[in-house]
Amino acid sequence: MWEAWQAAGAELDDIWYGLVLWDCCPGMQGVKKVLMWRCEPQDIFVSTRRPDSLQDLADHGVNVDFNNAKVAKSVHVLFIACLPSQLATVSQDIRGCINYSTLVYSLVGVTPVAKLCQLLSFKNVLKPEIELLPLEQTTHYPGNLSEDAIESCRDMAVCSLTCPLEEPAKGSLVKTGDDWVIAVVLSFLNTCTLLQLNMLEALELVNTVLLQSPDQLPVSVDDLRLPRSAGDESKPLPFWTITSVIGRQPKLKTKLLNSPVRELFVKKYKSVFRRPRLL
Repeated sequence: MWEAWQAAGAELDDIWYGLVLWDCCPGMQGVKKVLMWRCEPQDIFVSTRRPDSLQDLADHGVNVDFNNAKVAKSVHVLFIACLPSQLATVSQDIRGCINYSTLVYSLVGVTPVAKLCQLLSFKNVLKPEIELLPLEQTTHYPGNLSEDAIESCRDMAVCSLTCPLEEPAKGSLVKTGDDWVIAVVLSFLNTCTLLQLNMLEALELVNTVLLQSPDQLPVSVDDLRLPRSAGDESKPLPFWTITSVIGRQPKLKTKLLNSPVRELFVKKYKSVFRRPRLL
């Protein structure tokens, strides 16, 4: 069985990421930096009105074009980064092109998930609920505020302050809604379902890859609220529509937000910034 999990882990690395960007979007640089750092260049597809402005990424093997619909239908995870005033145009371009199994991750400010789902005619949408500490409370920030954000997080003192799941008492500068961590786990399980892993194999990967706790197995089948139509543990989990089920998993929410499991997420978050950049 371990060989099967290893094979699944290899397939999980073959996830294609898409970015639909608007050139003046303030969050564009951050999205690009994170994806360039943790993904193989050939697995990234970018659609922008000015492909020539991203020639440096294209030279490294990133797929750069101006074709929102093509990118939307080609990837497993789709990031949308534009201003709210530009969302209607972007939505019109990609509506009907997104595969049912794709996870759409919206970085469009102020626009609620319900509105996004309506504009895209698509329900598998995730939007981070990020709360930043007021600027006047950041006087004890140990890093250089003018430094590259990714590089700053190589300092573990800085990294702890930027982790949205760090315990509030430790003074994190970033907070996220409790439902975000549930959405992350359910999205991961959806990928396992697409790979035809059964329930036990999928949860083993959650505990091994996402939580890095293969011995403790903190998340189990008992923590999931499954539909009556779900099969036994030898069958794959149902494919979750994130926006529909995110508030209907009380046991999973309680498990993920208790201190021991929460610390596993923090540990995983920090481990990412210890790895070398790919570009």
